[in-house]
Amino acid sequence: MTLASVGQKIISFVYFAIVAGNIGVENTGKYFFALSFTTIFVVFVDLGLTNVLVREGARFQDKGKEYAGSILGLKLILGLFSYAAAIIVIHLLKYPVETRQLIYLSGITMLFDSLHLTLYGVLRAMGHLQYEAGSIVVSQLLTLILGTAFLQLGYPLIFLILAFTIPSALNAIFAGAILIRKYRVSLIPKYDAGRAMQVAKIAVPFAIAAVLARLYSYADTMILSKMAGDEALGLYSIAYKVTFAFQFVPLALVAATYPRFSEYFVHNRDKLAFVFERSVKYLLLIVAPIVIGISLLAPDIITSVFKPAYLPAVPALRILLF
Repeated sequence: MTLASVGQKIISFVYFAIVAGNIGVENTGKYFFALSFTTIFVVFVDLGLTNVLVREGARFQDKGKEYAGSILGLKLILGLFSYAAAIIVIHLLKYPVETRQLIYLSGITMLFDSLHLTLYGVLRAMGHLQYEAGSIVVSQLLTLILGTAFLQLGYPLIFLILAFTIPSALNAIFAGAILIRKYRVSLIPKYDAGRAMQVAKIAVPFAIAAVLARLYSYADTMILSKMAGDEALGLYSIAYKVTFAFQFVPLALVAATYPRFSEYFVHNRDKLAFVFERSVKYLLLIVAPIVIGISLLAPDIITSVFKPAYLPAVPALRILLF
């Protein structure tokens, strides 16, 4: 999972560098805004439900399969409401037509992303991370190929969003096929009121944490877009993407340890404490050199990977790293 996350982030970073270098600062701002805007709303599709699925499935193996249908049923409803809310909000904010069209398609990508997040959540609970690891790299590679082809053909900006939509849909189909054919998991959405209430109660703290974390992570993008415009957001997106590229470190660790934390909480509290303590130490040992190194080399990194036009992004990059 760690190797896959590293590969995915490298490909993603290369792809963003290609996009930013070809479409200019202002269009980069529009592109980054569309992805960030729908990323805020995707949290309302999940609301911690996948975390509940992984935790309960890791603790009690049968529950993962039992909860899958109920959680998919809940997410189907939440997905429709979240997509409608995203469309309404972007209209109320009076963004131009091109930006709104990017949001429409990015919102569909959001729904596919949330779907395969839950499907892989079932596999995580069962301890099978290899499928998700493989799909992470393949889907990002497909985005790189499609996006680069669309750029070379001179297609409009919306096709760069489509380069995410197609792999995301294929990812959901792949995960669903693995669960149905190999592990005999029923993925038919269910609307069991009793189980839905049970899952919802468990999900509340996860939902609050997820919403606040998402607002914390992406509110800056919304504020910059309205107050400073697409060009400023385009510069900021470079700083954001460089720091985002290194999120594979905690994400890979969480993917591997979270199901085990849930298991040890029930069966072995001493082992839970030991694994948690070691995880924090390893994170600090890995992250500190990265932060210091990139801070010192920030101007060289920006000019060599991107174009000199993005050099004003250096102060933002140094702040975001810390």
